[in-house]
Amino acid sequence: MSDFAERWSLARDEGLRQVALARLVRTRKALTRQSLTERAREWTEVRLDAAELSRVRREREPDEGDPLVTIRIATYSAGERLRRTIESCLAQDYPRVEIVVVGDCCDDATARVALDYADRGVRFVNLGRRGQYPSDRMSLWQVAGVTPMNIGALMAAGSWIAPCDDDDTLTPDHVSTLLAWARTHDAEMVWSDAAMQAEDGTWTTTGGPPLALGRISHGSVLFRSDIAFIDLNRRSYLLDEPADWNLWRRMSKAGVQISYCPQLTYYHYF
Repeated sequence: MSDFAERWSLARDEGLRQVALARLVRTRKALTRQSLTERAREWTEVRLDAAELSRVRREREPDEGDPLVTIRIATYSAGERLRRTIESCLAQDYPRVEIVVVGDCCDDATARVALDYADRGVRFVNLGRRGQYPSDRMSLWQVAGVTPMNIGALMAAGSWIAPCDDDDTLTPDHVSTLLAWARTHDAEMVWSDAAMQAEDGTWTTTGGPPLALGRISHGSVLFRSDIAFIDLNRRSYLLDEPADWNLWRRMSKAGVQISYCPQLTYYHYF
């Protein structure tokens, strides 16, 4: 390579690096602006949620007997793994449970599994169009499934909602344990310990207190359906937060009565 060609190549490479750096800076500035906007929007919404929560409490009727509990499952491409999840929900020892499965425009294989349980009372709805999510992998992971989860909460007939991921399982006493704890401790939301599987197949247990990111799992929760107006936010990735953690954090800020149950009731598979 001639001296000129070498200098030209170096200059071109440096130019490409500078262009890439400039794009990165612009992207970060845009995300920072969006994050600030999102935090301002959240501040307003939390105040409105707190006011609505006060109204809900005034109008709430006390639980009597065994209130109906809705187990909500959002799914996209779980396929046969969904069967394991539904079976664990059907195996609950609590007497009054309904299971709602909402497909995020899920594939045919997943839909067939959900429909296999129609004669056992499992309600299944498949959205005709998938929710709108960001394209980059990390942001998608943080908010994927928000749309069917929120719709599932609207479909819930129960006084309480127990969310469950489409490839995880509940222990047979999940609902009964968390509901008993909530009623004993006058809580509107309860979370328990969860067993988390790593890529190598090993298991660790996570839980609280305090309520914090990494100490609560999506499916280790039970909450009153009348507080579901505080719903999952598909823009939580702008705050670099998973949508479920963002929801629990906003519930806490709005004044929801939250309690930790020190018992393992949920298994999250890798």
